[in-house]
Amino acid sequence: MSNIAFYRKITIMGYISTYYAIGASWILTLMNYFLTDYASRTSFGAYAKGFH
Repeated sequence: MSNIAFYRKITIMGYISTYYAIGASWILTLMNYFLTDYASRTSFGAYAKGFH
């Protein structure tokens, strides 16, 4: 084990993980956009029938 204090290890890991979060954000945003669009197209018919 290294001689770095535990709270510093946590701080460094948090700092590094923000780069991964920023890098994955555009992929997750596109995935959310397409999945939400697909879900709204497939499930709207079921909801619309209930209101008639």
